[in-house]
Amino acid sequence: MADQEFPGWHGTTIIGVRKGGQVVVAGDGQVSLVGVKEPALGSTIACAGDLLELTWSPCGRWLLGGCRDKALLLVDVAAGTADRIVDFPAPVHNVAVSPAADAMVASGAFRVVGWRLPDLPFGTHDGTPIETGKPGLTLVDRIAVHPSRDLCAVGYGTGLVMLCRIGHGDEMLVREGTGDAVTALAWSDDGAHLAIGGTDGGLSIATFPNNMFK
Repeated sequence: MADQEFPGWHGTTIIGVRKGGQVVVAGDGQVSLVGVKEPALGSTIACAGDLLELTWSPCGRWLLGGCRDKALLLVDVAAGTADRIVDFPAPVHNVAVSPAADAMVASGAFRVVGWRLPDLPFGTHDGTPIETGKPGLTLVDRIAVHPSRDLCAVGYGTGLVMLCRIGHGDEMLVREGTGDAVTALAWSDDGAHLAIGGTDGGLSIATFPNNMFK
């Protein structure tokens, strides 16, 4: 495929791909939808925020983005409109969708923030909020949802890593705080291993027994 430039795509961009051949490119206060097989510029939706990442909802209706300016971006792709949930205590580094829990969760607060799908907060509608884990005095810096279970790994600025059940107060300690903030969390495809990256440049791997989640 030949390189192709579109108006408004300058500076930093975030790219998200949806199954079925559609790509979204975000930057300069807008998101643009592009076909993969026929890379012509599709619809463009205005949205504010300094995006850190983007993810699609499983139904393909929503684009969800975490923002550096302490906000969560929601884009209703079908309606061509966008809204923001603002005043998070910290930048929202991660937004994730858990099909097993049927929920969207995000970092950037003193506990994992979340809502039930498809009833997300938008405009004057509050959505259906859920509570995950226990509130604390340390901000949630990073999250990662389990690939097949209603679980979420949670990383903190202290280096502490917990495992929470989405929509419940259950928590399990995965790693004690090291003093170095967690900067990345990622599950293996089979959900047996959790990779943990930190500001010290180190990488830890937590491995869970096969019968642990039965």
